[in-house]
Amino acid sequence: MESSKGVRDAAHAAASWARARRAVWAGDAPLPPAPTAPRRPATASPPAPLKPEPRETVTAARTDAAPSPVVVQPPPPAAPPPPAVPAPVQPVVQVEPTTHPAARHEDERGASPLAAVLPFLPRMAAAAAILALLVVGGRYVAGMLATRESSLPAATSTKPAPAASSARKATGVLRVNSTPSGAQVLVDGKARGVTPLALDDVPTGAHAVEIVSSEGTIRRSVTIDADRPTDLTESIFSGWVAVHAPFDLSVTEGSRALRADDRGQILLPPGRHELRLVNRTLAYDQIHRVEVTPGEIARLDIPPPRSTLTVTASDPAEVFVDGARVGDTPLSDAPIDVGTREIVVKRASGGERRVTATVTMKPYTLNVDFSR
Repeated sequence: MESSKGVRDAAHAAASWARARRAVWAGDAPLPPAPTAPRRPATASPPAPLKPEPRETVTAARTDAAPSPVVVQPPPPAAPPPPAVPAPVQPVVQVEPTTHPAARHEDERGASPLAAVLPFLPRMAAAAAILALLVVGGRYVAGMLATRESSLPAATSTKPAPAASSARKATGVLRVNSTPSGAQVLVDGKARGVTPLALDDVPTGAHAVEIVSSEGTIRRSVTIDADRPTDLTESIFSGWVAVHAPFDLSVTEGSRALRADDRGQILLPPGRHELRLVNRTLAYDQIHRVEVTPGEIARLDIPPPRSTLTVTASDPAEVFVDGARVGDTPLSDAPIDVGTREIVVKRASGGERRVTATVTMKPYTLNVDFSR
C-alpha cells in the first residue's frame, strides 16, 4: 500500500509540473488541477511473484509543440511482504487530454475580441517589423544611389572624352639666324636666346618675333606648323628712309636730328622708327612711324595737310585759289592746302585783288576793301 501511494503521488506531481510548464509556454494562467484518477477495486487473486515495477511515462499533450516526455522514477521497491499478504494491484494513471489555452479561455470567459486577436499578435508584429525594415532599407538604398551618382566623375557621361594627345597643345620648331650673329631673339615679347637659335617648344599658330642687336631691331610675324620647322633668317644692317613732302621738313628721332644725303635719303638701322617731322613756318608738327628693312629704302610720303580759308570783301566778289574758283564772298572756312598759295578776289563790277599768302595749319582769314 505504501508503494502504490508513492506511485500515485509521483504521477500527480508529474501532471502538475506538466501543467505549470504549459502555462509558462503559453503565457497564460495555470490550468486547474487535473481530477484524481479513480481507484480500481482490488480483486482477490492468487499471489504472484514480485516483479520490478515498470517506469511510467506521462506525456502532456500540447497543440503547438510537444514537450519532451516526462519520466517518473518510482521509489525503490520495498522489501517483499510476508507470504500471507497478497501482492498489490498496479494502479492505472489516466491523463486527461488538454485543450488549447485560447479555447480554454474562451470557454471560461467567453469569446472576446482580444482573445481572438491574441493568437495573431506574433505574426502581426513580425509583419510590422518586416514592413519597417523595407521602408528604412529602401530609403537607405535610394540615398546610397543618389550619393553614388553625384560622386561619379565627369568621364562617365555619354560624351566621349577627348584624347590625351589632343588635350595638350601641339608645338613646332622655330629656327632663327641673323647676320651678324649674336642677336637677341624675342618670341611674343619673351626673350628666348641669341642667334643662331633653334626652339622646339613653340606652340603652333601665329607669333611675333623680334631680332635685336646693336645694329638695329627686326620685327617679323611667323606662323608655326607642327609638321615642319619654320626658318627665319635676317641680315641686320642699315637701311634708308626717303621723305617726300610738298614743303620743307626737319626730321628728328628722339633728341637726335636726322639729315638726308644728296639723294634725299636718311640712313637708319633696321627696325621700327618713330620720326618727328616739323615745319615751324607752316605750324606743321607730326610724328610718323616707319619700318626700316636692311639694305632697302622705306618711302615716307607726306600728303599736303589742309587748313581753312575765310574771305570777306567790301563789294560782292568771287574767290580763286591757285587759279581754281572756290566760292563767292563772304567765304567762310573753305578747305585749302597748307603752303604758299595765290588768292585772287574779283569784284563783280570790275577790279580785283591778288594776294600771295602762306597758309599754315592755323585757319587763314583775308579781308579785301575795294574802296581803297
